[in-house]
Amino acid sequence: MAKMDFTLSEVYGLLETGPVVLITTEANGKRDVMAQSWHTMVEFEPAIVACVVSDRNFSHELILESGECVLNIPTFEIAEKVVGCGNASGRDLDKFEKFGLAASPASMVGAPLLDEGLDQLGRILQIAVEQDTGLLAGQFHATPESRLRTEIARMVD
Repeated sequence: MAKMDFTLSEVYGLLETGPVVLITTEANGKRDVMAQSWHTMVEFEPAIVACVVSDRNFSHELILESGECVLNIPTFEIAEKVVGCGNASGRDLDKFEKFGLAASPASMVGAPLLDEGLDQLGRILQIAVEQDTGLLAGQFHATPESRLRTEIARMVD
């Protein structure tokens, strides 16, 4: 089989196999939501998640201030809102308001939970940051508010 040439965007598509998530953050009365596509499980017990958030992102600043964030799984129905969040800075505007994203307070963290989308995958706490690369790693905990978790439990019972 002959080797094929790929454009850079095609290579990204091959390497980034996970879903795009929306990371929500809040610190000192400021909040943000950002589209993020590079995240991975690095340990199962305790669950450790790693993701990259550039130090140029407003969310990075809020994560450092609060030490926490929430991973929300968007659905196709809000794809335009996800793209909007990925192309705008929370320093300049309230992305929740601009893109019509409803949010609710979480019971375990200060970062808000998105009301739209598939689910809140979970929260990341005790975050360690590698300053030069923006690599964040922290303990991952399912949110008690997780609709997906509730549905799975209902199916098992």
